[in-house]
Amino acid sequence: MNSSETPDKHPRCGYQENLALLRTIDFFSVIPLETLKVVALMCARETYKKDDYLFHQGDDDGHAFYFISGRVEILRGTDNAVSLRTYGPEDFIGSLSLLGSMRRLFSARIMEEATCLVLTRDKFEKAMEQFPNLMPRIVRILIQRIQGWEERFISDCAETCDHYKEKVGVSLL
Repeated sequence: MNSSETPDKHPRCGYQENLALLRTIDFFSVIPLETLKVVALMCARETYKKDDYLFHQGDDDGHAFYFISGRVEILRGTDNAVSLRTYGPEDFIGSLSLLGSMRRLFSARIMEEATCLVLTRDKFEKAMEQFPNLMPRIVRILIQRIQGWEERFISDCAETCDHYKEKVGVSLL
């Protein structure tokens, strides 16, 4: 059977669909349309089955995932892993792994069949090499996301739970 007859295990979504999805993600909001078009060409649509792992704790896979459908469970630990939270449609996880080598602090296990738009670090870096002036914009978005996370953390639990008070300060880095 030649390659044209072999079913594609990971069908690629169309360029226009990729572009439309990327335009909804805050991480990419500072990237001009012309640059985003390049990134859209580098994405792939992947389908995962229940109990598949996107990554394991300790991996440095360099992948970011935008969930089109399905849900993923975030786990911490290897034996008797603890479930921390879930993500689902319209969630984007792994953006920091696009920016550099980074071991995963968690594992991600698919809870129900999921379809994701996937971008790899290698492809993202190739796109950014063509547009080096964009990195400061991306850093600003990440700073806003970190600050927003810490503000939510403080309002949710840090002020009332003594145990968490010593955990605040990520935005001071």
